[in-house]
Order: sequence, then C-alpha cells, then structure tokens
Amino acid sequence: MNKQQIMNNQQIMKKRQIKNKQIQPSLDTQNRRDFMLAMLSIGVAPLHLSHSKSAMASTQQLTQQVTQQVSHRHQVSAKKQTTLISAQGKTDDQYGISWIHPKTGKTKTVLTGFRGHGLSIHPLKTNTVVMYSRRPGTQGIEVNLATGQIQHRFKCQSNRHFLGHGCFNESGAQLFTTEADYHSGQGKIVVRDGRTYEPISEMNSYGIGPHDIQLMPDGKTLVVANGGIQTHPNSGRKKLNLKTMASNLTYIDIESGNKIESVSVAESKASIRHLSITEEGSVIVAMQFQREIANHNRTVPLGGIHKPGAAFALFPAPDTVISRMKDYAGSVTYNNKTGIAGFTSPKGNIAVFWNVHTLEFVGHHSLQDVCGLVVSKNQRYFLLSNSFGEIRHIHATTLIEDKSKRLQSPKLSWDNHMVVVNT
Repeated sequence: MNKQQIMNNQQIMKKRQIKNKQIQPSLDTQNRRDFMLAMLSIGVAPLHLSHSKSAMASTQQLTQQVTQQVSHRHQVSAKKQTTLISAQGKTDDQYGISWIHPKTGKTKTVLTGFRGHGLSIHPLKTNTVVMYSRRPGTQGIEVNLATGQIQHRFKCQSNRHFLGHGCFNESGAQLFTTEADYHSGQGKIVVRDGRTYEPISEMNSYGIGPHDIQLMPDGKTLVVANGGIQTHPNSGRKKLNLKTMASNLTYIDIESGNKIESVSVAESKASIRHLSITEEGSVIVAMQFQREIANHNRTVPLGGIHKPGAAFALFPAPDTVISRMKDYAGSVTYNNKTGIAGFTSPKGNIAVFWNVHTLEFVGHHSLQDVCGLVVSKNQRYFLLSNSFGEIRHIHATTLIEDKSKRLQSPKLSWDNHMVVVNT
C-alpha cells in the first residue's frame, strides 16, 4: 500500500467516525422512546433517563424485561376467546350450566342438580361464574370455566328462597342476592361474602318478589326489580297474591340499606322483572303483564326506561309487535354503542328492539322460544339463544342476522339468560 492509499483510508475512517457520532444521538433517542412506550404500555411512566453507560446498561436490561412482559401479555390476550354461558336443561337429570366458544362451536356442560336462572361473572376470580337457582329454588353455585368444576355450592338460610338473580359490588368482595322470606312474603337483599358466599347481612328490597338486581354506575347504589309476585317453595311457582300484587323499581343505598327512590308504572298488573343499565345510569326494564287478573283487554307495553329522579317512559307502538310478545318479556339488554335495547319473548317467539333515545321501534327477529340475550364483547352483535340449542348473531346496527355465525347445539337447551366473557 503506497502513501497516498494510506492517507485515503485514514480520511475514510475519519468520515465514518463523524457519521457514527451524528447518528448515535438519534439512535439513543429512538431507544429511549421505545423504552418509554414499553413502560407506558404496562402502566409505568419513567421520570428521567440518564445518558451514562451504567444507566444505559440498566435501561437496556429494563427494556428487555418490559418487552418480555408486554409480549407475554399479548400472548395471553391472543389466547383468550369469547365464551357464552347459560343455564340449560329441560329435566331434573339434565339441569346444569353450559358454555360454548362461538369460533369453534365447542361446548362444555356441568350438571348442577337444579334449574339455574341468572348468572354473574366474578370480578375477582378469573374464568369464574356464579349461577342462581330459578325461583323458588334455594341453591347457588360457583363454576370455574377453565377446569369445568363446581368450586362452591351455597344455599339460602331457612325460611328463604332465591328469586333468580344477584350481582357483585365493584370490588367483588360482596355479592347481593334477591331472596324472599316466604313466611312474611317480604323481599330481601342478602349481602354475602364474595369468596365464600356466606351471608353477612341483609336489607329490605322494599317490595315483594325482588327478581333482577343490578349495581348502578356510581358503585354505591343497587337497583332492584320488585316483581310484586309472592311464591312459596311448597306451592312451586304458583302466584299467591295476584289480586294485591304491586310491582316497583327501587334504588337502595348499599352502605345504609336505605331506600333512595321507588317508582312504579301506571299498569298495576305489569310485573317489573329484568333490568339493563346504560352507561349514563338509566335503567331499562322488561316486564310481564299478568293478563289473567287484568280487568281490560288492551295491549300493555312490556319495556320501559327510567332515569333516577324522573318519570318512567315506556316503549310504545306498534301494537301488533307488543301483542305478539304475549304479555311476556324474558330478557333485556342494552347496546351502549348503538343506543338500542333488545327484549326477548319466548312465548311470542320474537326478539324486539327499540332506540332508547327516541323510544322508536327499530326492528325484530323471529326465533322459536328465544329468551337468552346479550351484547357481544365488541358490541357488534346482539346474541340470541333458545331452548333448542341455537345461538344467532344479530347485527347491532342493521338488526339483520349474520347467518354465517349461526351456532347449533342440538343436545343443549339454553335457558332464560346468557352472559358473555373472555376466557
């Protein structure tokens, strides 16, 4: 190599060193940005990052740890799948709780020995659902969906029976179940330990026959559908007080147990049964009209909405649709994305939909013995189930069925209510 070549190589090396020095700050900046984004993705906000070699080494190690954690979270999230859960069965030897994965169609059933009704997803225990017996049953269970095992069984105290529903408080530390003192006939809200389900205390429901119960968005208030109908285990499901029945919707302060507000609809024989809560805190109600004791032949609206402190608003016409529901609304749910409430009527073989903001009737879907109703996790669909093991996806905006998603499980008989969870 001659002298001129050596000088040329030295100049090239110097240029490369200068270029690397110019590039390095931007690379460090990008690394810092990536690190900060990774930290923020798991809820940690770094306050200051040093440029020292030791600090950068620590940063690289921490970045690797954060990246691994984020990657793990994504992997766990990717493994999760939507699961639909419902009580099911038509006979004593078939009663149980079943669940299905819509993407695969795979089902799982756990026999319970009693007919279930409402369900609650446990806020604290992963893949765990609580199911309550249908009135006037006395049992409840906790089921782990991952293992397919009943983890807890719990019962009412003496002289009590369940009325089909319950709900947890925000923390999951307490469970509230609707029950009846069948000696006095008075409705009770029993406060139970959220892990053991042992009774802690109780409060009045401020009515007879409390059925559905929900936690209001403030986390401090319960809303209860007092159906007004008295039953007794010795009489099965016989309605014992139709002449004097009085249904109401009652708001209760959780801490004190005091009644905040109680309202009723004008039609005295309309029993408020099921509830769905909007994000703003309005309560949508589904009712069942006791035609056998009515003194008129008019059609009676079976759906309504109430905002605390205001008057009830009912979902009106068309009369032909209300007549087809045959005085019975079995389930209700609300889609916060579209502002549409759905109701099912197994007796009328129909699901009906209203816009809660305008009270306008927006559509219906016919399905034999349809009762289960829930909004999909992504809020794109209303999901319907029936006692013939069928599940249908109804588009939340167009209210047209996506037939490609139809599920059929001939061996299952889905019961009144359905919940959805990612497992």
